[in-house]
Amino acid sequence: MNEDKNKKKEANVIHVSRSLEPQKQEISPELAMKHKRSSEMYPDIDLSDSEYVLKVARRHPIGLFIQLSISLVIFLAAFLPIIFASTVNSFLNDMISTEIPLYVFASISIILILCSLGIGAVILFVFKNNKLYLTNESVIQRVQISLFSKQEQSVSLGSIEDSSYKKTNILQTIFNYGDVRLSTVGDETTYRLSYVANPKEYMTTLDHAVEAFKNGRPITDSDIVD
Repeated sequence: MNEDKNKKKEANVIHVSRSLEPQKQEISPELAMKHKRSSEMYPDIDLSDSEYVLKVARRHPIGLFIQLSISLVIFLAAFLPIIFASTVNSFLNDMISTEIPLYVFASISIILILCSLGIGAVILFVFKNNKLYLTNESVIQRVQISLFSKQEQSVSLGSIEDSSYKKTNILQTIFNYGDVRLSTVGDETTYRLSYVANPKEYMTTLDHAVEAFKNGRPITDSDIVD
């Protein structure tokens, strides 16, 4: 009885054969050229054969200035030991009849200057290497956490559920920069980048690209807002 039932169920099943070697997607010469150009311009990201970069979120220079403020304070403070060397020695001479050699103050200043330059170089490296790439297929984020720590994450345009940007203070409004944020479908993964120049322009291009991708149409030059 069970065998008869199984045979009846089996008769209603349609078996579809699958090629052991799936056909490769056909890429137009124009798409191949755009892919090649993007691969040459952005060798640090991994693009599929049919993928090319539409836009890169540019970071506003004011963000670098804000980040470098700590380094600048240390650099300016480095000259204080030299400036106040005579005052300190006069005080010590009156109190304990002794003085600190000038080369000690100079050494302290040099150490502070080197520290400020080193901190500034690391801040510059980290700031410049945090990027958000928008392609015709995905969003790729490179996160430079520190000098030796970095990560790369990507999400398909079809998985982007929400995108937004915000300006929260008068500086962001005057200099036209802000924070962009993307969230994905089904999980809590969020992509963020701060100090983005012209965030509205970037987000408009992103919205056009997501809409085109989800509707299955190619992205045109009119979708890209410059």
